[in-house]
Amino acid sequence: MDEDRRLLIIRSVISIFCIAILIISVTSLYPPVSGKVDVDVPDENDIDWSLEGEKLLIETSLWINNTGYYSLNDISIDLEMEGYNQTFFKRSKNVEDVKSGEHKEIPISIEKKMTDVSGTLDDLIFNRTELVIESKMKASYPLSLVVFDLDYEDIIDWEGFVKEINYDYGEAEVRPQNGGSRAELILPFEVSTYHRLEGTAEVQVSMYNSTDHLYSSYSFDVSLGGYHYGELIFEINEKESESLITRNQLLSFDAQVSFSETDHDFHYQESYHWGAPLADLTADYEKDQGEVRAHLTFDNNSPMNLSLLIEIELYDSGGSQVGYESETTSVSAGDSYEEVFTVSVSENPVRAEARFLDLKTDMQYEEERAI
Repeated sequence: MDEDRRLLIIRSVISIFCIAILIISVTSLYPPVSGKVDVDVPDENDIDWSLEGEKLLIETSLWINNTGYYSLNDISIDLEMEGYNQTFFKRSKNVEDVKSGEHKEIPISIEKKMTDVSGTLDDLIFNRTELVIESKMKASYPLSLVVFDLDYEDIIDWEGFVKEINYDYGEAEVRPQNGGSRAELILPFEVSTYHRLEGTAEVQVSMYNSTDHLYSSYSFDVSLGGYHYGELIFEINEKESESLITRNQLLSFDAQVSFSETDHDFHYQESYHWGAPLADLTADYEKDQGEVRAHLTFDNNSPMNLSLLIEIELYDSGGSQVGYESETTSVSAGDSYEEVFTVSVSENPVRAEARFLDLKTDMQYEEERAI
């Protein structure tokens, strides 16, 4: 074989090899560019959350779709979850290969200590939000002729573990107990929890005034995975009851939630501008010959309509009743009340008592003063 023929054969083999490399390169590049290689990130229903001791466990999966011509090799995946302008979780995973035509599930497990993400967990437990899940995949085709990166992003609607804690302030009532020496603030509430949760949670709700004075606490159990309706019953003393009846104030409610599967507590806080039913109550008395004029005013700043029995009792220095007057009246939510009672007296009064009784709720308040 002469030298020219040998050179021609070598050139032909090199050309064929180059064409083969070009074909492999083109057919390798086409799938990722055309979407024939992609990653399915999990949605909310694909993420399993569990609480165990002091750990939060997350189980989910990615799916790699390879409808290209060759197997994928040396795959590395970075999964990141973001929300509330911070990164909640980050996880990396290496996969050997995904064959051509394969739809492969890649399990992802994340384990975090409660102490590492306590603030983040409170957000996830009690708030609805949008979570951004990002996945970055790096892979190569056989012989590492082509190495490529693919980025995917998806947004899922996160409902929260405890989807709703609603206090029905419009139906709140102050009920007297033990003859008025104590009282109960009754506050209806509802709780809705994530449908995939199981077990029970213990909830303790504490009520504070604007100076962070603890009025009272109430505890109850909630079955997880559904809807719960009930009443919070805060036991308060006489002085605190009078304050709630006659003073507008800012109330704070701190709900401490303890799941049976973990020793970690979660907190949900809410404030409410309490409108007193007898706000800014004044009682002025003016003596005249044989009678006393009692001038009463207050604002019903509560969300409920009042059906009141108002009584004025006058006493002399010996403690005997020397005058009495009463009326039944309705005061709608947001309305003001002003009335002058003219009370006939048989002797000189030195002490007056004004009594207010709501006939619908049995809420009562009494104000006594010298005149």
